[in-house]
Amino acid sequence: MIAIIKEVREERKLKETLDMRIGIHSGKILSGLLGMCKWQYDVWSRDVIIANSMEQAGKPGRVHVTKETLNLLGNKYRYIPGNGRTRNEVLDKYNIETFFIVPADKHSEERVTEERSLYSRRYSAGGQRRLTSNRGPSQARRSGNDSLAVGSRRRIAFMDDNLYKYQQTLKKADEQMAEAIKNMHVGVYDRWCLRENINPVCLTFENIQWELPFLKQPDPLFKFYVGCALLVLLGMLIIQCLGLQSSHWMPWAGFGVSLGVILVLLPLTWTHYIWNKLKDPHEEQDYIPEPTNKLLNLLYQASLKVVWSVSTRTVLYLIICISLTICTMLEMVECDLKSEDTEVKSNNVTGGDMLEVLTDCLAPWHITQICSLTLIMSFLFLRIHFQLKLILGIFTVVIYSCGVWILFPKVFQYGETWNPQMETRIAHIMNVTFLTVTLHLMDRQTEYMSRLDYKWKCQLAQEQEESSTVHMINKMLLQNILPVHVADWFLNTNRDHEELYHEEYDTVAVMFASLTEYALWDDNGLDDANELSSIRLLNQIICDFDKLLFHANSLRVEKIKVAGWTYMAACGLDPGRRDSVNSVNRDSYSDHVVLVLTRFAANMMGVLQKINKEFLQNFKLRVGISHGKVTAGVIGAQKPHYDIWGHSVNMASRMESTGEPEKIQVTENTARVLQQLGIHCECRGAIKVKSMTNLVTTYFVHFDEKFQLKHAEGVQDSDHDSVLEENEVRDYEKRYREERQNNTTP
Repeated sequence: MIAIIKEVREERKLKETLDMRIGIHSGKILSGLLGMCKWQYDVWSRDVIIANSMEQAGKPGRVHVTKETLNLLGNKYRYIPGNGRTRNEVLDKYNIETFFIVPADKHSEERVTEERSLYSRRYSAGGQRRLTSNRGPSQARRSGNDSLAVGSRRRIAFMDDNLYKYQQTLKKADEQMAEAIKNMHVGVYDRWCLRENINPVCLTFENIQWELPFLKQPDPLFKFYVGCALLVLLGMLIIQCLGLQSSHWMPWAGFGVSLGVILVLLPLTWTHYIWNKLKDPHEEQDYIPEPTNKLLNLLYQASLKVVWSVSTRTVLYLIICISLTICTMLEMVECDLKSEDTEVKSNNVTGGDMLEVLTDCLAPWHITQICSLTLIMSFLFLRIHFQLKLILGIFTVVIYSCGVWILFPKVFQYGETWNPQMETRIAHIMNVTFLTVTLHLMDRQTEYMSRLDYKWKCQLAQEQEESSTVHMINKMLLQNILPVHVADWFLNTNRDHEELYHEEYDTVAVMFASLTEYALWDDNGLDDANELSSIRLLNQIICDFDKLLFHANSLRVEKIKVAGWTYMAACGLDPGRRDSVNSVNRDSYSDHVVLVLTRFAANMMGVLQKINKEFLQNFKLRVGISHGKVTAGVIGAQKPHYDIWGHSVNMASRMESTGEPEKIQVTENTARVLQQLGIHCECRGAIKVKSMTNLVTTYFVHFDEKFQLKHAEGVQDSDHDSVLEENEVRDYEKRYREERQNNTTP
């Protein structure tokens, strides 16, 4: 790590002051995730505090280790005394002996540099690094002007690796889908030998929970079956007219009744479809109003019920098929009555005379053809249960066979046959029997395919639900690591993988809030149970702080991280939402982010006070706030982390570290903004701040016993509202809240 810093410093010709202090200590830790959002794996223990102090007491360009760590290293490294106790109170308190690791020789240093270069090239490529930037309060843009050397340029390997794996998974899924389609079990052999969870005899699902939903599926094609029934009936009439030399009233009465039934069913099944087509011919509307006319609305609702009600469709199916079957039988009845009347009038009727009478009465094969049309029509309804269609087909064949062989033998005993040695009646019965068997076999295949398709849809729906759940979990995890807009940017598979995420903001308020009086591991005798209990209490505190992020007046506050006992947050990190704040001028926007974050800090103190009362503790919060320009982005290769940098961030950290418990310390420019908004700020005076050559004037923000910000004397709420343009800000918060909820809802 020190070698990398050195090379970057040399390549970019930076100041010699850019370096790294490293502190290492060995011991036991507690690790885990704290809080409700922006989860970050962290470790806690007294040994962690010592390791942190080792870094603070170290020197630039040196690895500072404790005696415990040095003993574990053996004699692999050269070292010199570190004397860290003289530079740090914690190390002195725990009597920690420290050392600095030094390179063994020049050759070892060159070998380390070479290994580091190999690692750098592994995660690097030529070209330019393009960054996204944000130059306003709420806009983001990308710039590709920075050209860096190959060795210093590193991609976000974690994100790119996973996106590449995701794309490979999609390709593999497409290949598996094509292979699955190729190997679909749709044949008769597959049906009997490869069961596919469908009984090969009854064609029922082995998973009984699928059976009823399958039968209750809507049938939008039922209206077309009714239309086909009308065509079949007209075909039967044509056969009747062309095949007979004379007509009789009984068949025509039957055809008339059947025609009337079908004509009544047509509007009951077609109104919904025709109405929707007239109102939305291109199917572009999401909602189509129902007809206002009572009769039309009645027909509309009836046709809609036919589509969705399996019982209604079954009743209509039986009515249509029975009507057509009756039409077939009435012709035989009429002809049989006429033949009996001929025998009564003349006792000396020869076979030739009877044939002449029957020929004038009907054509037997035409009746069989009409019966065949009836059978075809009964098997045409695809969503009617195939066993019901088989029962109705067998019933029709049995009735027709009884009519041919028993009831009306005289009608069929004369006429053509398939074979001179075969009786005519047998030929007629075999014709309708073979047709029924053929139609049933075809219907079984159709039913099997329909059930197989339904089974695949159920499995697909289940897999999609599981996939959606996994995707939702992944998205939630990613959004609990990165802000929503950053997570969406990384989830975009169309982005350039060589592009790193970077933002620049002109106005962001930054807050650091640290728990004081929180000496968890000051006692050397603290056992594991008490340490775990302390971590649980810390988690409770962080969770209660996180809940404030979802309050209406804190929705623009973004949690950055929790480091140890310090909670870091910012307000104003909202790129891409410029349209939402056009109504609020630039100064109002700047004032608003400062005010929102200051209120958030005061609310944190109120939450901590409730926790103190509940758990009988005496925790206190020390808060520092500053605002100004910041740079935000995602850093890291294996474990990416969203963070912010800039002078404002450093000053907010210094305001916290130099502040006082139960007080909010702000910089002078931040206090000026709050004072313009009517908030009472008390000048603390000039204090010494780390990394600042001159003394810095700071202020304490006043709040009452309910942790509400105090207004300066003479400033009323109405004055404050007029300065901030409260209505416009509330409108902004409403839009932001809706957008944030939409991004986090699965």
